[in-house]
Amino acid sequence: MKRLRIHIFGISDVGWPGIDQKWKKIKTELMQAAADKLNIIQKQKKQNWMTTEILKVMEERRRNKNWDHVKYKELNRMIRKRIKEAKEEYMTENVER
Repeated sequence: MKRLRIHIFGISDVGWPGIDQKWKKIKTELMQAAADKLNIIQKQKKQNWMTTEILKVMEERRRNKNWDHVKYKELNRMIRKRIKEAKEEYMTENVER
């Protein structure tokens, strides 16, 4: 069974000097197989009016949460303002249709 597993991943003792390189080979093969066979779903925004710009600012806010309280509050205000604007714009576009 061990020889079979080694043969499947294309690993042999010849030409592989270290365990790290063997692990990298196994990891890349598994990741490639998973990407080919599994449908990996990307996270999607929860609201239709949410923009990628708002999501980026939210990520920056998350990074500053425990480090810079003043910047966190500033980013929080900015996010609320942009969400309000985006929501109003989305609603006006959809009401007109």
